[in-house]
Amino acid sequence: MRIITRDRLHLETWDMPLPVPAITAVAKGSEILVTAVADTDLEPGHVTFSFDDPAITVTDVRVTGLRTATVKADTDQLHGKKLQVDVDALFHRHYGEAIIT
Repeated sequence: MRIITRDRLHLETWDMPLPVPAITAVAKGSEILVTAVADTDLEPGHVTFSFDDPAITVTDVRVTGLRTATVKADTDQLHGKKLQVDVDALFHRHYGEAIIT
């Protein structure tokens, strides 16, 4: 935000580290139920899911509520893999990870 007064310019920023979100991910075949337990919402249109393993691809995402989503992958070998969640909304950005159980 910039506020310009008559003889000086005042710049104000708001920079505060946000808490790391608590996220769970449970696989059933190639489908993963993702739950945001704390410190984030899975906002439709503002959330991206990916894997730390580049050999696994996200094939479909359905955000079913502000705290739940279903992610489909191109494999059913998901246990122990890391799912990354990136929420980039207008006023905040959260990044979290979950080990798939």
